[in-house]
Amino acid sequence: LALRCDNVLASELPVVLSRTKQAFDLDADPAEIDRVLGALAKNNPGIRLPGTFDPFELAIRAILGQQVTVKAARTLVTRFVAALGTPISTPFVDLNRAFPSVHHIAGLDPAVIASLGIVRQRAEAIISLANAIGSGAIELAPTAEPTQTIVRDLRNWPLDRPLHCDACTCVARRLASGRCRTAKRPRFAQYGEGHSRCP
Repeated sequence: LALRCDNVLASELPVVLSRTKQAFDLDADPAEIDRVLGALAKNNPGIRLPGTFDPFELAIRAILGQQVTVKAARTLVTRFVAALGTPISTPFVDLNRAFPSVHHIAGLDPAVIASLGIVRQRAEAIISLANAIGSGAIELAPTAEPTQTIVRDLRNWPLDRPLHCDACTCVARRLASGRCRTAKRPRFAQYGEGHSRCP
């Protein structure tokens, strides 16, 4: 992995490096992971867990992406950042706003977020999540205990609901055998054939 940073990020280089390690799970020991997984890792050596540069952003994307298409979720996130993000200056025309901060979102009225075409229930969940993170009730960090990052019925939006899809089943089976085939289910018909079979 090669990382190249602009000079304007020189003062923030430690943060950039830390978040890059988090996003690509660079602190993990693949050999130890292979040892623990045993046969599951036989055809997939060097497994790491993908992370994120911004846990809060990923959590918001998870809420906005529930029960909608990828295209719709991308549209909602774009509106969210355009309306609530912090303006920034970069060499790239389309990169002009940073994702909204936890504290900014925590202080909003749900109606502000709902006005972006986001259903009220999700708007309330987003604000509740921001307040929980801001207060320390939830810690979105690699070292956090899983039980501390799972909140049931967060303003009636089940953030702890597991993601059930054929793609998830395929990943598990591919780890075990290197290949899989799953029958297409009517429940996932809206997502197309790509969601019911491994590439």
